[in-house]
Amino acid sequence: MEVETSNMYFVDNIVNDICESLHVPRLKNNIIRIHTKKIEQLGEISFPLKMKNWPDIIEHKNENLSTVSDSEIIEQSSQNTSEVDLQLSVGDLKCESEKWCLPLTDVRIIKDNIHLYFRRQRAFQETIQSCFSMERNYGAIQDCPKYSLHIYDEKYSLSQYTEIDLTYLRMIILKKVIQNLIDFKLQHCSDSQSIKLYLSNKRYSDTSILCGYVINGNGKKDSILSAEELFRKRSVDMRLMAEHKYGLRKQSSQLWDEYFEKLGKASVTIELLQNKPHKNVRVSLNDLSCANKGASFIFYNCARLSTLFKEFERRVADGIYPPLSPIHNIDFSLLNQPEEWELLFVYIMQFPLLIRSCVRDAGKGIVNPHYLVSFLSSMCSVFSVYYRRIRILVTPKPHLIPTLNARIHLLRSLEQIFHKTLELLGIDPIEEM
Repeated sequence: MEVETSNMYFVDNIVNDICESLHVPRLKNNIIRIHTKKIEQLGEISFPLKMKNWPDIIEHKNENLSTVSDSEIIEQSSQNTSEVDLQLSVGDLKCESEKWCLPLTDVRIIKDNIHLYFRRQRAFQETIQSCFSMERNYGAIQDCPKYSLHIYDEKYSLSQYTEIDLTYLRMIILKKVIQNLIDFKLQHCSDSQSIKLYLSNKRYSDTSILCGYVINGNGKKDSILSAEELFRKRSVDMRLMAEHKYGLRKQSSQLWDEYFEKLGKASVTIELLQNKPHKNVRVSLNDLSCANKGASFIFYNCARLSTLFKEFERRVADGIYPPLSPIHNIDFSLLNQPEEWELLFVYIMQFPLLIRSCVRDAGKGIVNPHYLVSFLSSMCSVFSVYYRRIRILVTPKPHLIPTLNARIHLLRSLEQIFHKTLELLGIDPIEEM
């Protein structure tokens, strides 16, 4: 398990390598920024050039620290390099990075920040391998206290949704998702006595988790709609969207009625978790612009992945494609499209960081399950652009098969992340939409 666990925290290890090379402590703030946007232009990681922007380590500054002095790079900066006070020259960073878990290909200075660009093939190989080998444990928290979550003055369960108002429904869903996140940890974590955390509409202690109200179109707490009514309406909405927007044509039957009932409940989960827990959520029964647009987009792309793999496997079974090559035979240098690297670096490599950030401060009453929803939405946006732009299932010409194999491995690991995130939200994978 040691190798896989280390590779699971690839991004963490990169930041640790940077700090060690710069002879600075690992900071809790975001002074070293891990990028999620414009990676092709800005690189994967950046940090300030000037020591004055590292406030937490100024007190540790050594008077003999050398300045950044690589002439070719410094010429790109309009700032006075005498103000720079990092211990390692930019010119030496590429050489130093050969000892890192992921070496550099380039170092640039952009607006007083050092931007790092990494070799990608190794990241593809080791991250996807780690994702597959750890399976359901990929992204799990390594060390964490054991918490048990309770609703303050608990009265109902989700099975009693005919009696539940929407605010209480939100608390029940929050409780389930937060507990899923808290319980998502590696098996070797210590199993000490659990610490009780309480979820409430009012903060009655420093460690209680505050849940905002569900409000109506007038900005008032909704005390009219029941959970049952919202579930029923969203089930109808999801069926209409599947039929009109995504072209699904199925005759009404008990199985399909049950399927869309599940989709409706899943849509409500997405809807009620879209904001920070302590913020209010606005719900309008007939306004689909916020309610179901995001959920249906997420579910559709989950189904799109499932359909892609079914078609790939059908073509393999029919002898059109050869069987998928094992991962150790894959040439990941063939993955040279910007979305391919973005899907890996932002969503697969950073998935463990996402999970940790959701519950890192749970003991202080701060949780962020809404990160899961925004993560899925952003990931689907990138995947959707990639899927429309790149033909994945190419004609079976021998020179195209290696690239096809690399893409299938990448997308299978993406699907694993997709399904795990849905599982944490209490939603089953979507196979058809």
